[in-house]
Amino acid sequence: MKIIKISILAISLLIVNLSFGQKKNFGFYGKKFYLQVDGLFSSPIIYNMLNISGFNDVVSYGKNGNNLVEKSNWVNYGYRISTGIALKRNVGIGIELGTDYSKVAPSNSNVDHEMLSVSTFSIIPKIEFANESALLPMGLSHQFGIGMEWSSIQEENYIFNYYNNFTNQNEYVHYNQVTSSELPFGEIKKIPSANRFVLLYDLTMRNPISKSLMITYGFKYTVKFTPPNQESNFNKLPNYEYYLDEINFQRNMNFITFHMGLTLAL
Repeated sequence: MKIIKISILAISLLIVNLSFGQKKNFGFYGKKFYLQVDGLFSSPIIYNMLNISGFNDVVSYGKNGNNLVEKSNWVNYGYRISTGIALKRNVGIGIELGTDYSKVAPSNSNVDHEMLSVSTFSIIPKIEFANESALLPMGLSHQFGIGMEWSSIQEENYIFNYYNNFTNQNEYVHYNQVTSSELPFGEIKKIPSANRFVLLYDLTMRNPISKSLMITYGFKYTVKFTPPNQESNFNKLPNYEYYLDEINFQRNMNFITFHMGLTLAL
C-alpha cells in the first residue's frame, strides 16, 4: 500500500503546482471533473495456448453436469469506475477502481479439478496527457498509472476428482460432499488474496454525445510484478503452490484489455 500512498501524494502535489496561475478557460464546457464507468473485455490467449500445447503442464477442466471435461476459458471481463479532474487543457489526474473476473486451472496433476473462479480488485492512481489543443476530459488521451491488484478465489461448489477410501475408486464429487480436511486446497474462504504491482498505459478516446455525456473506449496495456515474499502468506495452506503460481501467471499474461463505457463531465 506504500506505493499507492506515494502516488496519491505525488498527484496531490501536482494539483497544487498546476492549479496556481492557470487560467480557468478549460474543461469540457467548463466542466473539469469527470466520472467514468467502463466494461472490460480481454482474452487470455497466451495462457490458454501454453496450457493446450502442454508447455505449462496444466489441463483446464470445466463442469459438465456432475463430470469434468477439458475446457478453456477464453473471455475475461470486468468493470472500472474512474474519476478525475482536468488540471489544464491537456493534463489531468485521476484514479480508477474495479474488478476483473477470470478462471484459472490449478496445476495439481494428481487431482482433476474444475477451473477456479478468480476475482481481481485493482486500484490505480493515474496521470493523463493529451495534445496541446485538447480539451480534457474530451478527446484522445494517454493515461499512465501505477497501483496494485488483489486476486481472490471465489467460493463455489467446485467439482474435483476424489479418491473414495470406502469404494477404493476415484469419483467426481462437489466441495459440499466432502469435509474441509478432504478439500484439495482447504477452505477457500481461508485463502488470502494474491497481490501484484501494476504499471498501466491506457489509450482512451472520449466522444461527446451531449454537453455532459461522452462515449468512452480504448485499450489498457499493463505490466504486472509479483512481490517476492508473497508465498509467506500461503505456505501454511495445503497445496498452495498448485493455484498461487497459476493465478499470478494468468494475470501477468493479461497484457491488453479493451474497455468501453460512458463518461459524465461534472
